[in-house]
Amino acid sequence: MASVSWRRRLPVAVVRLLVVLESFLVFALSLAVAGCGAGGSLPGRDRFDVRALKNVSKIIDEILLGYDVRLRPQFGGKSLHIDMELVLASFDSISEVNMVSYIFV
Repeated sequence: MASVSWRRRLPVAVVRLLVVLESFLVFALSLAVAGCGAGGSLPGRDRFDVRALKNVSKIIDEILLGYDVRLRPQFGGKSLHIDMELVLASFDSISEVNMVSYIFV
């Protein structure tokens, strides 16, 4: 079993933004699923309401209003160090003809 380890540095603000967005999306999706019918607790709703997604889009747009995609958050400041480890379970066949290999993680 081969083990590969490396470090990747992500800025603190990027990690915080990702956590906030992930939490918000989980919350929004749980509200959407609760209101989509499938035995949900809201009477009179027997299908998915598209208007709920428009509200989610407006809120996400407001959160990302001042975000500049060309610069990382807190440009010039400290970055957050995250250690990651990747363990390769096995290699599948390696084709010498087209040099394609398949890796299962």
